[in-house]
Amino acid sequence: MIVDDDSLVRWGLSKHIPAICNCPVEIKSLDNGTDVAHEVSSNFYDVCFLDVNLPDTNGLEVMKKIKEISPDTEVIIMTADELNDECKKKVEELAYQFISKPFDFYQVKFILKHVLEKDAPSGISANMDRRRSKRRHERRLLKGGFEYSIKAAEHDAKIMNLQGDMVDISDGGMGIMTDYSLHAGQKIAIEGLDRKAGIVKWISMVDYNTYRAGIEFV
Repeated sequence: MIVDDDSLVRWGLSKHIPAICNCPVEIKSLDNGTDVAHEVSSNFYDVCFLDVNLPDTNGLEVMKKIKEISPDTEVIIMTADELNDECKKKVEELAYQFISKPFDFYQVKFILKHVLEKDAPSGISANMDRRRSKRRHERRLLKGGFEYSIKAAEHDAKIMNLQGDMVDISDGGMGIMTDYSLHAGQKIAIEGLDRKAGIVKWISMVDYNTYRAGIEFV
């Protein structure tokens, strides 16, 4: 999860993290601290990149809330400002790592490698299995193509019919691969399932024209 009001930081991390991990990852980007508590209550995240200076709250308070709800989520604190002694103490107590802005992605790669391999003898893939096991709904693999449709625009009556591939599914949602760039919060109609409708919870780029998305059934 990435929490930063700077769109370039969110874009840069979202673009580079899948390549750094060399495997499909679920990335959620937020531009405020208010939505973080709901997000970590609903989904498990291995890592949260968290800016100190958010438009609605202090990132250190958000970090405290994250650790209360999801103690296993490692928080990487980011800031371009100097921290006073009190802030440094909070970071030392709760954060996994502190990085100063601007940072380079070699630093991010080093941090992620250590976080994702921590307590995982088989490396990142084993840790990804651990993360999946902590989902609110247990997911099972389900490969196969499916059709779905979306509105061309929020206030447009035109419907676009699209195709995708299922990755996994649970009682609460499904993971998909698609060549269409959906966006978080978008409603989709799913063909061929008992649950006909869903909302895009997150989306990340896998390669130049392929996206992976998480869908929550409604």
